[in-house]
Amino acid sequence: MVYQERSEVLKNCVTKTNATVLIDQTIAQALVTLQKKNIQKPFLYIYVVQEGYLKGVLPMRQLILANPESSVESVMKRSVISMKEDETLGEAIDILEQNKLLAVPVTSDKGYFLGIIDFELHIEHKIDVDQAHQKTNIFQMIGYHLNQKKQTGTFQNFSLRMPWIFGNMIGGLFCALISQFYTDVLSKMIVLAFFIPLVLTLSESVSTQSLAETLFLLDQKGRKKGILKSRIFKELRVLLLLAVTSAVVTGIISLFFEMGNTSGATILTPIIITTSISISIFCSGIVGTLIPFVLQKMKKDPKVAGGPLTLMFADIISTFIYLSTGYMVLF
Repeated sequence: MVYQERSEVLKNCVTKTNATVLIDQTIAQALVTLQKKNIQKPFLYIYVVQEGYLKGVLPMRQLILANPESSVESVMKRSVISMKEDETLGEAIDILEQNKLLAVPVTSDKGYFLGIIDFELHIEHKIDVDQAHQKTNIFQMIGYHLNQKKQTGTFQNFSLRMPWIFGNMIGGLFCALISQFYTDVLSKMIVLAFFIPLVLTLSESVSTQSLAETLFLLDQKGRKKGILKSRIFKELRVLLLLAVTSAVVTGIISLFFEMGNTSGATILTPIIITTSISISIFCSGIVGTLIPFVLQKMKKDPKVAGGPLTLMFADIISTFIYLSTGYMVLF
């Protein structure tokens, strides 16, 4: 069997099935119809149609146990989980898993029954492809191609990987340069320096998560724009919650560093840290969300360049916001 990509639209990978009965038949007539079709493959669902349009589904067990004189229409389930032909295979597999189904019917936009997506036929492909994509994406997000393993030359590997290391070095140098302009802030409230590594770690973690989420969305080529927009807004809401929660927790922790200090800095420290962390995390997350789209517009591979660039900008933005907030509060 030739497996399709998750982004393949369903009309190109639907499996035809003749496990169908008519809505105006009785149960006895439906059983006779199925026997005459001599269906070879085992099936658990019977699809009820009327002039080719999907009207309901009838589990095989329910069909066998029903009164032979009952009508198919009275026994069938009208509420059917189905997919449209322009949706993707990846979305269909997700529906199968979420609803614990073995198959899902596929219809045209007008409801005409086209066939099914069989969970058994696609689950092995899903596991293999997803694992391969995840492994590739993880390595590419840090600026390293999996196919580089095939290159035995030391200098070749060095020349391919070093540019991304330079990107991180540039980010670190900019952070050091920014810090030089705020030496008065750090000298006036030394405790702020203790939290710089934590601020950078939180921002890098959140920006990387947002980057991974965006790369996943871009990988779903068949995904509709409306769904893509909805997922992006959902990511922004998640970013806001992450930013506020991380900021509050870190602000509370900072109180212990200033415990016993009567100079008034006890109040200012959590204010600076809470405000700056919430803003920097949210902004870093937005960076991780936007960079793949920008790189894609520039005809660059976001899976390769996205990781190093996201970390670089997240560090620079977080350092600037953190120290600028301290300056505005203290001076």
